[in-house]
Amino acid sequence: MKIIILENGIKLIIKVTGYKMLNIILVLLFILFFILMFFNYKYQKAQVELLEQNKKTLELNIKILELNIKKIELLEKRIKELKWEF
Repeated sequence: MKIIILENGIKLIIKVTGYKMLNIILVLLFILFFILMFFNYKYQKAQVELLEQNKKTLELNIKILELNIKKIELLEKRIKELKWEF
């Protein structure tokens, strides 16, 4: 038996042997570990989804840039044609 006096003066009597207390702590740590692993998995999954969305956005931006380059080339060609007319 172990008697612990809390800050407010209340006595707390613990009838758990050292090994049982250690086992309880280990089980709680084990449960906490799996809870943290679950949330880490969810976080990593969300990060992967964001990266995939960013990849798609970048691919679309590349296509837009390619179209803009073609547009500029056509405009340059048109300008050259107009210069020859004058």
